Amino acid sequence: MSASSLSHKATQYLQTIHQLAQNGQEVRQITVARQLKVSPSTCFEGVLRLMKKKYVTEDEHKHLHLTPEGKNVLATIERNQYIFTNFFKDVLGNTPPESKHIAAQIEPILDFQTAGEMCKFSRFLETLKGQKVDFWQAWENFENNIETDPVCKACPHKSFCRKNLAS
Repeated sequence: MSASSLSHKATQYLQTIHQLAQNGQEVRQITVARQLKVSPSTCFEGVLRLMKKKYVTEDEHKHLHLTPEGKNVLATIERNQYIFTNFFKDVLGNTPPESKHIAAQIEPILDFQTAGEMCKFSRFLETLKGQKVDFWQAWENFENNIETDPVCKACPHKSFCRKNLAS
C-alpha cells in the first residue's frame, strides 16, 4: 500500500496519532477526535479504515498505535510534504503556511515516481544555492549519490533512485 492511497484526512489521523504518542499523551479514539475536531463516530470510521489497511492497531486498553507499516507510510508522507513545502516556499515564493497547506493537499495524489523525481530535483536545487550556473546544463549533469548523501540515505525515495541508476 502506498502513501498516495491515503486521503488528506487519513494522513491527518496518522499524524495526530503519531504526535500524541510522541508527546506522551494517551492515544485513544476520543483524544484523536478532540484533536482533529471531529465527532467520535467520524473518528471511529477514520481509524477503522486505517486499521483495515494495517497502519494502526488498538490494544486491549483501547490505545491506538501506528504499526511499522503505518510509520513507514507516515515517514514517506512527511518527506513528500517537506519536499513540496520547501519547493513552494523557496522556489515559488509562497509563505510557509501557504506552502505547507498546498503540499498537504498535493501529497495524497502523488505517485512514487513523481515524488522521487521531485526529491531528486529538490536535492539538485540545494546543491546550487549561492552559485551562478547554467541551470539546464547543471541539471543534465546532476547525479544523486544515494549511498553517501546523508539526506538520501534516510529518504524513503531511495529505492526509486536506485532503480533509475540501474536503468
